[in-house]
Amino acid sequence: MARKLKFAAALLHYNLHVGSVIRFCGQNYTNAHLDPRKIVHKLRNIAPKPIQDYVLRALTVGAPSKISGHSTSENFWSYKRYGNHKSISTRPDLVAKTLNKEEKNNYTIPFPIWIARFVPHLHVSPEGIIIKEGKKDRIIFDASFHIRYDSQAPNDWTSKHDEPSITYGTALIRHLQQIWNLRITYPDDIIYLWDDDVAGAFRLVKYNPEIAQVFSALLHQHLWVPVGQVFGGNTSAQNFEGLAIAREYLSQHFSSPSFQHLVAKHSNILSPIQYTKFTSKPTITPTSACSLHKGVFSPNGDRKNTPHNTFVDDNLIAETAPFIKHAQAASIEGLYNILGLPDTKNRRTVLSNDKYYRESCGPSKIQLGYLINTNTMLVSFTNKRLQDMRTSLSHWHKKRRRFKLHDLAVLSGHLEFIASMTPWLRFITIALKYSLLVTLRANASSTLEKPSNATLVADSHALSLTLDTLKRKNFAISALLRQTWHSHKKFNISKNLRKELKLLNFIFARPKQFKFESPIAHIIPRDFDFTALGDACLDGGGGYSDDLKFWWFIPWPDYISSKTLKHYVKKFKTLSGDFISINLLEYATIIVSFAASIHTINTKHKLPQPYPTVHVKSDNTTAVAWTRRAVSSTTMGKSLAFILTSLLATNPHVGLSSSHVAGDENVIADDISRLSPHLSTHKLTISFSLLKQKYPNLNNCVRFHPSQELLSLLWDALLCKPIPPLPILKNYGHYTPDTTNG
Repeated sequence: MARKLKFAAALLHYNLHVGSVIRFCGQNYTNAHLDPRKIVHKLRNIAPKPIQDYVLRALTVGAPSKISGHSTSENFWSYKRYGNHKSISTRPDLVAKTLNKEEKNNYTIPFPIWIARFVPHLHVSPEGIIIKEGKKDRIIFDASFHIRYDSQAPNDWTSKHDEPSITYGTALIRHLQQIWNLRITYPDDIIYLWDDDVAGAFRLVKYNPEIAQVFSALLHQHLWVPVGQVFGGNTSAQNFEGLAIAREYLSQHFSSPSFQHLVAKHSNILSPIQYTKFTSKPTITPTSACSLHKGVFSPNGDRKNTPHNTFVDDNLIAETAPFIKHAQAASIEGLYNILGLPDTKNRRTVLSNDKYYRESCGPSKIQLGYLINTNTMLVSFTNKRLQDMRTSLSHWHKKRRRFKLHDLAVLSGHLEFIASMTPWLRFITIALKYSLLVTLRANASSTLEKPSNATLVADSHALSLTLDTLKRKNFAISALLRQTWHSHKKFNISKNLRKELKLLNFIFARPKQFKFESPIAHIIPRDFDFTALGDACLDGGGGYSDDLKFWWFIPWPDYISSKTLKHYVKKFKTLSGDFISINLLEYATIIVSFAASIHTINTKHKLPQPYPTVHVKSDNTTAVAWTRRAVSSTTMGKSLAFILTSLLATNPHVGLSSSHVAGDENVIADDISRLSPHLSTHKLTISFSLLKQKYPNLNNCVRFHPSQELLSLLWDALLCKPIPPLPILKNYGHYTPDTTNG
């Protein structure tokens, strides 16, 4: 009470000018303890000039870099009367705790609520609570909310395009690349994982005092004016990103051997860290170098400084035992040099202590929600995460008949996260995604048909490009979408969706049979271990691999070729549902080439590394696209995708990549596919011998014969016959055991 009255007195003293009050308070309210020019001087010759310029701007002028807009008294009063979102009233304890912490840490200034109507240029936005399963409830500042079509909100006056670019989306890949390079250089050493977090990250970037009141809120009978960026502004992440990148550069610089003394300097922080202990030497998975990854030593023989990869405010570190403490110390030093040294009497320490010692430092650690293991070189999920997935699926039991859009969207979101490191999972959620789309369309249709939405519907279809019309249109579309997503309308579970849910329950109930993980080798960009090429014509398909030394040829059976373009379509007749397109035949050749590659890899004793990637090339762009995402356009394509899914799910150690190759660069596979399907085995051998004369690289290749089990599945898929959604193949095929290699 006393503090808010003191702030109110200061505001009255300065004629209700909020910027003057913030400057008068100084200290933590303006980052007065930081010396921007000294910080930029430290970054000289270390960070790029644009980053230096950004840091100087952020710590002198403040955020955002640009704000342009206008508001009216009517706009202010409409937001003041609206208040906050309903979710705020559900957690008064959380609101009180958060406000107390924000005020204690000098992130915001409280004033009596009655003074709000007198403050010039004030805008108040509604606050809400984001509730996500498995995460802490969080208060957000809704800077985009519009009460009416002509309402003005803070995010209308700022733009992310005026701020530094976001790069933290690549942090995980860069982190995994560091792990891969460490394993190349140190094949037998433990690679330790660590990460640290910035306390109150967004709040550490201060608003320019002249515009802080634009981001205000009314809560608990107080007017709260933030001095640091709010969680919900469309430039908050971008403005913190610049400081995070500067910290990355400094931390990597401090990882140089000349800064080894930092370990002693920060020993009070580093000493309590617990390290994983081993009773015996663990088994370590090796890796291999390639043109993209050659280890952690530069060509001149010097060891590269440890890279620091920041995801928003989480700094990810990977190092071996002799260097891990130095890397941890360098991270701390980089953070303190950018955002200030600790001074617990006067301000909150920028290093988040509550998270720092939560887990031990070792080869296995939860980072960005994934379980990364540098011994096995795998990225997977915690048992809790998988159990949560099983619990989510258990709500979709066989007796359940109906669902709401939100229910299906939540399930889909959980599955997408698991699929991020289990790529084959995406191929078996076709019905789920289709049901989500159908439900969304049905909800949209119901929303549009409501008489109360007639004005919104009319505004959403407006064609005029005047500013007022565009505002009406955008507001109408936003309002209609919000109603669509939050509809309580229920839908019946379709037959296909029920089958898919049953399959998903089956898969997640068998963690020993199905691995929800991905080798780092399959995630990071690197040279492919093996390459195979395939092609199809209307009479047959074929392919080969110089790396794995095989070739294969399949003549399409008459009951397949008779449904292709060459034999099926007659003049003036249209294509029917059982027409087999060349796209499908090309997709089938990719599957056979991948099956042949898996068979070879599984029987090959010497591999470049335990988790090889096969790169299959095809001159058909549609078929290539189908290897990366689920097929939804054709029943035959979906069935073929199930076969590919089975190969991926039962062989998680083999990765699949694909790309388009120009037809004139795929002549060998093209010639193989055009071998006459009517030749006897002896004549086929002779014909292939002619190919070997034309293409000498095929001389060391043996012929792969797909198994009848695999071929039967392919034919059934192409003929629209039902196949198991996840057919488990026991036999992929065999090689011709003769000396002619034919």
